[in-house]
Amino acid sequence: MTRLRRGARLRPTAPVRARRLASLGMALALLVAAHAADAATLARAQPAASRADPAGAGVPGAAGPVQLRAQAQRSDSPGPVTLRIEAPPEIAAALEQHLPRPALAPTPALEQRVAARLERDALEIMRALGYFSATAGIDFETGGAIRVTVDPGALTTVRSVEIRFTGPIADPEYAALRARLQQSFAMANGAAFVSADWESAKRALLATARSDRFLRAELASSRASVDAQSSAARLELEIASGPPVRLGTVGFVGLERYPEPVLRALVELEPGLPYTGRTLREAQQVLQRTGWFSSVTVLPVPLAAGDEPSLAKVEIAVVERDRRVFTAGVGYSTDDGARAKAAIEDRNLLGRGLTGRAQVIWSETGASLGLSVREPYDRSGAAYGAQALLSRSRIQSEDVRALNLSAFRSQRVGEDETVLSLAYQLERRQLPATPAERFRALVPGIAWSHRALDDPLLPRSGYSLYTQVSGAARGILSDTSFVRGYARGLLLLPLSQRDLLLLRGEAGVVFARDGDRVPTENLFRTGGSLSVRGYEYQSLGIERSGAVVGGRVLAVASAELQHSLAAYGAPDFSLAAFVDAGDVADHYTDLRPVLGIGTGVRWRTPIGPVNFDLAYGRSTGRFRVHLTLGYAF
Repeated sequence: MTRLRRGARLRPTAPVRARRLASLGMALALLVAAHAADAATLARAQPAASRADPAGAGVPGAAGPVQLRAQAQRSDSPGPVTLRIEAPPEIAAALEQHLPRPALAPTPALEQRVAARLERDALEIMRALGYFSATAGIDFETGGAIRVTVDPGALTTVRSVEIRFTGPIADPEYAALRARLQQSFAMANGAAFVSADWESAKRALLATARSDRFLRAELASSRASVDAQSSAARLELEIASGPPVRLGTVGFVGLERYPEPVLRALVELEPGLPYTGRTLREAQQVLQRTGWFSSVTVLPVPLAAGDEPSLAKVEIAVVERDRRVFTAGVGYSTDDGARAKAAIEDRNLLGRGLTGRAQVIWSETGASLGLSVREPYDRSGAAYGAQALLSRSRIQSEDVRALNLSAFRSQRVGEDETVLSLAYQLERRQLPATPAERFRALVPGIAWSHRALDDPLLPRSGYSLYTQVSGAARGILSDTSFVRGYARGLLLLPLSQRDLLLLRGEAGVVFARDGDRVPTENLFRTGGSLSVRGYEYQSLGIERSGAVVGGRVLAVASAELQHSLAAYGAPDFSLAAFVDAGDVADHYTDLRPVLGIGTGVRWRTPIGPVNFDLAYGRSTGRFRVHLTLGYAF
């Protein structure tokens, strides 16, 4: 066995973080360039080596692709080379993946050159991973295998970081910005010095400077000094800020259907304001929330010849959605049977940027006509609106006709939404064999919701909360006084990749001296697909005059376990087992929760989960089928 070995020292190894593998791209680019430079030299050397070795002992790894293909066609060439890498596991994996290797075993005359090439490539990869004191040994074994032994040595860490600022950013008034830039730099003292991290940190630092006043900032210089003996890196950077930038002209591209003055008032991108990336992002979010556009981009226009460097022109490019949309559909649910729906929406009502909507819904349990108008959300996340809803329902033998006129203000902040509302409710209610009764109430209310879900349509983890408080005062356009509180929540807990636990709960209470005169909309009933399965829709309430009417206290709890069928080739389907419990009463001491238990199938679709359940109601002794779409958030 011919043996060539370089660097015999061995040291304790240090673990390699997975993210350092990204840095190998830079190292590989250098290796490709080096291989190309060596290709001509080795191509000239190969014919002589081949004449000295009639058996055709192969081509070194530095040869170019054309030469490798030509050599591979020779009938007297030996087979591919096997590399055996001896190194700590994570380092060995990186070398196995990225170390260029000879396609054919080299002849004895070329072994020295191949060994030097392999050693240089291995050390280049190690430096990209942060090991600047690594050593490598190359052994040629019988049978054509090559053993590469690598001792990584100590991991190089950052010993000091110096960031210099030149230009107006160095003025005292920008001291806070400079401090933030210093603090945001990703490679702090003690961090591993990895090539990919170094490049990423420089890009991030420059992007941060450009996003806050200094859009023209450039990286004037950067230097990393590595002391292999002490495994320490010293980093130096210089940011040349250019002038502080203010907003210049703001133009729209692709705007045809919607009023530009309304949009300009929403985004508040006034010429002369300080330029920040945050301002542009907020403007983009405001325009996306209007619902008028399928896409929105807000970007500064590249500086052109003759432009003033201290001013940033901004271009808002939009792709508009249709102004008027008509939708119609039919369907079926196990709660309200067959149903049909038709709606028309105008997203620029009266040319004033308002969204108007008219909607008709019919089902076996009732019908409704709704009219609504609302503003788009402004930059602060606020919107105003009003609606009128005329409805009739016949559920559990209770016949209700109602008119609801309301106005509201919605405020969104992140995942939170708060709604202030004022509703005037008129109701005609009739039970079997009793005269009709009429009620009225002026109901101010406040509602708050929060969602923290990993996916809005097909969540697998997170939670959602909704709470509401409302009430009325007798004598102020109301027949009786009451205070109503309601809350519901959903919690999704992934137990494993295949198992998901859903916990759901509802609670409500109405405080009133005369509960019989509280409009039905403010009372509670439960039962059905999205509450207590195994029971008819809204069948759990107060029995009165041959009907089931709403009560003043509500309590519902549910637990469901889902198991994915991905292991059986059906990744979009899951089996479910659940237990629900709940009841409605006029006093909490009268609550007698009933149980519903069952099993079902979940089908994950692009519009949400389709749920098919078979549930058994313990108190009725009957099975019921439930078919629903989505979760009750």
